[in-house]
Amino acid sequence: MSAHPSHHAPLRLRLLGGMRLHRPGPGGAEVVLGPGKAFALVAYLSCAPHQTIRREEAVELLWADRDVTHGRNSLRQTIWTLRQRFGDTVITGDDDTVTLSPDIVSDRDEMLQAIERADPAAVVARYAGPFLPAFAVPGGLAFEQWADGERARLRTAFLRAGGNGRASTARPRRAHRRDQSCAPHQRGRPPARERLAPPARGPQRQR
Repeated sequence: MSAHPSHHAPLRLRLLGGMRLHRPGPGGAEVVLGPGKAFALVAYLSCAPHQTIRREEAVELLWADRDVTHGRNSLRQTIWTLRQRFGDTVITGDDDTVTLSPDIVSDRDEMLQAIERADPAAVVARYAGPFLPAFAVPGGLAFEQWADGERARLRTAFLRAGGNGRASTARPRRAHRRDQSCAPHQRGRPPARERLAPPARGPQRQR
């Protein structure tokens, strides 16, 4: 287990108008994780109920271009890398689930809290731009489609709160269309969420 004191410093997740995990400090924010599959996993977990998802769901979202065995191995390696960098408690879980530490706070969380307490000024202030702008990863078409839905819902909430609508509406480039044949959405599963709230679940396997 890592013993670096810096692992105990607070981490913040930026999802609106940018993509980074950073650690605030007196000299400014230190970016500790940028765009990539590790960041995508952290971002999705942060939006999930109780910051927890099933491992199968994570594999389908981010490693749909691999078979189940290799996808689970890739997930395991990603979790190991995050723990090495940020400590063993940043991501916990068991053989079936993965959980993100609740100590990691995101700007999306703060925007949703402002919505819940009916504070339009705070909603507008928290919205720094589109959710996960221009994000695309190989094997992650299902993740991109989930992000598209969340991006639209958060922007709608911003506009309803009185936002001026000039924030960028950039969408991620579909650089990996070859993943469609194996992405969960293409096998008849529904979009991740139907309303503005922490995700009920990601794309689900049909029974």
